[in-house]
Amino acid sequence: MRVPRVRFTVRRLMVAVAIAAIVLSLVLQILSHLRDRNRIKAIASELRRPTSMSIATEVPLRDALDFLASGVSNPTLPGGLPIRFDPSLSGRSGGLMASPVSIDVEGAPLGVVLEQVLNPLGLTYANKDGFVTITARD
Repeated sequence: MRVPRVRFTVRRLMVAVAIAAIVLSLVLQILSHLRDRNRIKAIASELRRPTSMSIATEVPLRDALDFLASGVSNPTLPGGLPIRFDPSLSGRSGGLMASPVSIDVEGAPLGVVLEQVLNPLGLTYANKDGFVTITARD
């Protein structure tokens, strides 16, 4: 009885490595998508959560956003609420971050508080790509 020999050629090995790389890439994309989806859900949940915020004297928008972001205690968002500016505002974001804001809200959803801080500056926000993205109001 003759036992067949398995021959691995360089070409077959290269094909196997290429297929493994494609499969690994797809798995990583799926995991990244699931992580982003979980972050988006966690952000939406936090934006609905009632909060209180009182800033009687005007402070820079940067400080108000830091205060809002740090008030989040969700394990899916360990660094707080991830806030970023839309790239279309890149030329204005430095000046906007220094814009003075004040607010006094009790028991309103965090999203409403954020809107009240951003509206006077002609800004709004969107929950997309796992971030609270601040953008110009249309």
